[in-house]
Amino acid sequence: MLLLHAGHPDHSLRRSAVAALGALEQWHGAGPGKLAASPVPAGGTDAWLKALCEALLRSQRDRLARHCVSYSKRVVGPADAHVRARAALLLGICLRLQAEWVIGGDNAQVHTQAVKQLVCALADKDAEVRREAARAVGFLSGTG
Repeated sequence: MLLLHAGHPDHSLRRSAVAALGALEQWHGAGPGKLAASPVPAGGTDAWLKALCEALLRSQRDRLARHCVSYSKRVVGPADAHVRARAALLLGICLRLQAEWVIGGDNAQVHTQAVKQLVCALADKDAEVRREAARAVGFLSGTG
């Protein structure tokens, strides 16, 4: 969930999330010093976050579906617009990596529910959420 706040507009929240991610660098496989060398700018999405998310998810392939469910729950709901938008982006990354999911359980249902959440986010009242949901859907079609 730290990834949801790594680019938050609130500077202290962003700094805390990046520091916590930095403390976990060796665990999530992004490579030593990657966070320090590439500070996250406020707002928006960037290649840094996508690369870090992919490294984290690939280091935990057996948990991809679980991450997908977690982000899916935050795409719609009471969270602030930045968190909903970031969750939509990260959900799109999870779904793009679907081919790497460990087979078993209810992964098909997880995928279906995640796509439904993204479709709902396309109608969100906040433009940032709609934009990130559209980008996430683009990941599914190979255009993102």
